[in-house]
Formats: sequence, C-alpha cells, structure tokens
Amino acid sequence: KPGGKGKKSQGDAMLRAMRRARAKVRRLALSNVFSYFVTLTLSPEMVDRYDAAAIMKKVNVWLGNMVKRKGLRYVLVPERHKDGAFHFHGFFAGEGLEAVSSGHSDKQGHEIFNLPQWSFGFTAAIRLYGTYSQAVGYVCKYIGKQGGERPMGRWYYSGGDLMEPQKDYAVMDYRD
Repeated sequence: KPGGKGKKSQGDAMLRAMRRARAKVRRLALSNVFSYFVTLTLSPEMVDRYDAAAIMKKVNVWLGNMVKRKGLRYVLVPERHKDGAFHFHGFFAGEGLEAVSSGHSDKQGHEIFNLPQWSFGFTAAIRLYGTYSQAVGYVCKYIGKQGGERPMGRWYYSGGDLMEPQKDYAVMDYRD
C-alpha cells in the first residue's frame, strides 16, 4: 500500500544516504591530517561549469595525476552556485602541493593562498587553524545543502593515501 506502515519513501532513503555521506566524510577528515581548507571554482574558458560529466572528466584526471605525482590526499564536496554552476569545498594535503600567497587575508587575518597546480579556474586555500572538528563540520554542511540533490551525482569525492578510522574492540565483563 502506498504510504502504508513499513514503507520507506524515496525522500527517507535520500536523507539516509545524505547522513551516511556526512558520516563518511567526517570519519575520513578526522582520521587524516589535512593542511588546507580549499574552494575550487571553475573557469568557463576551461570547462563547462554547468556540465557535471565534462567537469568530472577533467577533474578526475587532474586529481589522479596529483595523487600519483604529488602525493595529494583530498576530500571534496561539490556544490552548485545559485546560477547552477558547480564548485568544490574540501580539504587538501600533500608534500607536492604548491600554495602561493594571494596577497589577501580572510576576516580573521589568516592568509589566503592560491593553488597554481589547479588548472581549471580559481582557488582559495586557507591553512587549517582552530578547532579541526569545526572545520570538518563546516565542510560536511555542504552535503545536502541543496536539499535532496546529489550535486554531480555524488555527495563527495576522496582520494590519495587516506587512512580509515581505526577500530579497537575490547572484551569486557559487563559487571565491571
């Protein structure tokens, strides 16, 4: 029966998927040490910023090369601008990652860097500071920001030599 007991709606499934994605991004981000919070935007001269397939065709090659050649580790969450164009927020780390001062600072006075290796548009990178878990929460909020839409077909992208959370199991006497 439609709407009957025990019947899960498509909206419920989407909310569960969104929660799982946020939890996974949180676990990955808290299990690794990242250097920068990044925003990657796309130049219309380099790629059609509205075409998810065209973007990911280029971005996946770039990310793969950066992982292999520069040791990049990353977690990225796609987001749509109000005009429908895509961009990314997330975390980067890697020994071969180049960061050049942009000559600007954020409102708290922290230096903003550009990442010259990003060849598809514009970047803003800020060294992570303050409470790391708050930065992780800030990135996780972008998952599901547009409601039930998975921007670009996925909630997040991750790669490089990322560590998974360690689990320890203990056998304990419940009376203790």
